[in-house]
Amino acid sequence: MIRGFLDKAKEAETSITGGHSVRNPWVMIGGVAMSVVDEEDMIKNNAQPGDKLILTKPLGTQLATNVKEWQINAKRNKKD
Repeated sequence: MIRGFLDKAKEAETSITGGHSVRNPWVMIGGVAMSVVDEEDMIKNNAQPGDKLILTKPLGTQLATNVKEWQINAKRNKKD
């Protein structure tokens, strides 16, 4: 997965500049893409009040994963 992530970043002519690892029972990978474009090349959002927003994943997934990792680490640290 990491190799594919890096390959796609290279294909997009960008780089991976950060990240972190956490232990969890789910396979996860993510990233942030940024770019600089001229204003006339931007695809602008024409959303209006009342339009529907379709989420492709639950909000707060990363926060939930981090909380679980903090709980595991707190238990581990108490044993030391």
